[in-house]
Amino acid sequence: MWNVIRAQLYQLKRDFVVWGVTILALFMMFVINLDAFDMDMTGSEATAYMGESMCILVGLLIIMIIVANVMGKDFLDKTINYEVLSGHTRKDVFFGRFMVAMVAGILCSFAVIISVPVVLTIMNGWGNTMEFHGVLIRCGLILITLFRISCELAFLTTIAKNPYITYLVSIVLSEVQLILSTAQSQYSDFETSPLLPVSNCLNLFTFQDWTTFFLDETDQIFYSSAVTSEMMLWTLIPSIVIGMIMLLLTYVFFRHDDLN
Repeated sequence: MWNVIRAQLYQLKRDFVVWGVTILALFMMFVINLDAFDMDMTGSEATAYMGESMCILVGLLIIMIIVANVMGKDFLDKTINYEVLSGHTRKDVFFGRFMVAMVAGILCSFAVIISVPVVLTIMNGWGNTMEFHGVLIRCGLILITLFRISCELAFLTTIAKNPYITYLVSIVLSEVQLILSTAQSQYSDFETSPLLPVSNCLNLFTFQDWTTFFLDETDQIFYSSAVTSEMMLWTLIPSIVIGMIMLLLTYVFFRHDDLN
């Protein structure tokens, strides 16, 4: 398996599509948040506005590209067949790719998502807009959700045997979930299901706000980063259960498929 992992890491480091999209995503993140830099926002203030922008979707673009490329590109040139014929077990071929796709996808995607708050925290400090502890817990829940997303992307790519199909289907499904999340913010009687991974990521970075007035008649908006037990359960249980089911189904399909 280590030989497969090393080979995939070597290919990933030389994948110009992954590097290009990652650089583009980082550029988009800072362009989207130019106002935050102009206003000298603190890290907590920037975090509070993440759920209201395209930051989450831009970050999720990275995990889609990485998982689809690592799991699917070798189907196109039959490299997977050659690995099996050369003596590698299907278990090693599959999990060698999945481990690289999952770890690289999660880390790169998460790094892009939190890039702006991290930079602003370094520049202007965290601030007092919200508690840092609650944000850390939400970030942990984001990582668990990214695990589920990586498993679903691996399943789709293995079934389709084509990374470009994964691109198309993932973008369409993400846009649908974005529309549903937008409708939820506009209509109080409309709620999206926490089972939808993209919507759940958006909800994890949506914070309840309130305004405090001071004696000098100035006011300041604060946000609550506290995580409710309901939010935690609706993130952990579906992410772990659905992620593991998708991973198992993907491996079973890969193990019994002719790989042509």
